[in-house]
Amino acid sequence: VERHYGESLAAVPLIGKEDKKVVDLGSGAGFPGLVLALARPELEVFLVEARERKWAFLTAVCRKAALSATCLNARVGATLPEGVPEKIDVVSSRALKLSTDVLAAVNQRLSPAGQILLWTGKTDPRMPPGLTIVASRGLPGATARRLLQVRGRPVSAEKRRPGTRVKTL
Repeated sequence: VERHYGESLAAVPLIGKEDKKVVDLGSGAGFPGLVLALARPELEVFLVEARERKWAFLTAVCRKAALSATCLNARVGATLPEGVPEKIDVVSSRALKLSTDVLAAVNQRLSPAGQILLWTGKTDPRMPPGLTIVASRGLPGATARRLLQVRGRPVSAEKRRPGTRVKTL
């Protein structure tokens, strides 16, 4: 219990007062998404879970706790599922390993000051163009797990010739 809640609560100070829309990818049992929705009720939280049984659990918890979180039963791929906002302030992922394709899709939806919060082990995930790890924090009671703060900037989707620089917006 301490690990799940403690790791989830470690993200609260990283979410600014100006941040409004939080998308938790691979919500599972609700860590960190449900915890963030409880700790910061003013946030508009979207919980994205592919497994129907876990999605049903999340939906029931949100209803019983009177949380305004939106629960989406969808897979995360190279494009984000329908129902995820066009502009996102914070994306979180604690248990879902995000491919570079998913990270690139997330980067396209980040607001200008948006960020991605990733809970990882000892090895940093590979970042696609436009995303940079800006901070790495140890987690309470964990020796090998860390919370990464990733910032991005939109990268244009137009085709480019090999060897040319990627244009940024």
